[in-house]
Amino acid sequence: MSWNVSDRQLNALVAEMTVEEKAAAVSGHGLWRTATNYRLNIPELLMTDGTYGVRYSIDQIDGMQDGDGQLAAFLGVVNTDLSTGVESAFGSTRPATCFPNGSSLACSWDVGLAYELGEALAAECQAFGVNILLGPGINIRRTPLAG
Repeated sequence: MSWNVSDRQLNALVAEMTVEEKAAAVSGHGLWRTATNYRLNIPELLMTDGTYGVRYSIDQIDGMQDGDGQLAAFLGVVNTDLSTGVESAFGSTRPATCFPNGSSLACSWDVGLAYELGEALAAECQAFGVNILLGPGINIRRTPLAG
C-alpha cells in the first residue's frame, strides 16, 4: 500500500481524528499492526522491526491476526529459554538481508551508504508487504542486542 498525500492533506486528516482515534493510531493493534480506522478509511498497517534488517516473524505476523493472541504470544517470549535458538521464542522468520546495524553504519560516516541501505530496507519491506519498519535500535543500555 502506498500513500501519496501532501503535508496539508495529512494535517487535515489528523485534524478530523478524535483523541481516541489518535491514541489508537499510535498504540497499535496487537504486536505488529496498527488499528484500522473505518470512519476515516485508514487501513491497518503492518509493521516489523529488526536491528540488522527486516525481521518478519511468520508465526507472530501471519499466524495471529487478533490482538489478544499476539499479546499472549509476546508475553510468552519473556520467559523463553533461548539456549535452543531464537526460533523457540520468535518462530521462523522469512529470509532477509542482514545489514550492518545502525551503530556500525554510523561509524562509517558515509551518508550515501546510509541512504542506499535505507533504499534497500524499503525494497525488502515492500517485498514483504510491510508498511512501517521500526527502528533504529539504539539506546543507552549496556547490551549489544539493540545495535
